[in-house]
Amino acid sequence: IIACGLTCADLDEDFEDALRLNGTLRDLRLCHNRISGTLPRSLAAHLIGGVAESRSNIREIVLTFNQIDDVNAIGEALLLRAKRNTSDSGGGGISGGEAGAALTSSSSSLGSSSPPLCQLWVNHNCITDAGIRVLVEALRTNGGLKRLDVWNNNLSSRCISELERIAQGRPALTIWG
Repeated sequence: IIACGLTCADLDEDFEDALRLNGTLRDLRLCHNRISGTLPRSLAAHLIGGVAESRSNIREIVLTFNQIDDVNAIGEALLLRAKRNTSDSGGGGISGGEAGAALTSSSSSLGSSSPPLCQLWVNHNCITDAGIRVLVEALRTNGGLKRLDVWNNNLSSRCISELERIAQGRPALTIWG
């Protein structure tokens, strides 16, 4: 899906339902739109496959050139998905804390058959350190993400340094910032 001219109001329940029911979509590009503010939790959960009824096979999400200032919902969905996949495989699970709890009310068990999100492009937005905090935490525990592009946002050098430290510990992860 490539869409232009969208606003947050366009990312409604119908849009989420289409994502939830579509098991063949691999790339979602919502660049050069007027999406602003915080990315909705329910949308992120469907994009990442953080809810059981989602058949998400999305491997690449491109949200560049918008006015998004908070992508923590994506981090929450990644944490919840990792926790559910670990639980489904018999492991002890990870502690998702408040991030995982934010989505558990609308979720049940998620099978590990959905492929992980591999690329997330959120460059050229308005993301701040606070708006990426949970995503940074998810990167510590989620091995599926291979590329994260956060270039040209409002991130501090301290936040960029933290992302670089995470990438050094995961050679398969490339972070552009």
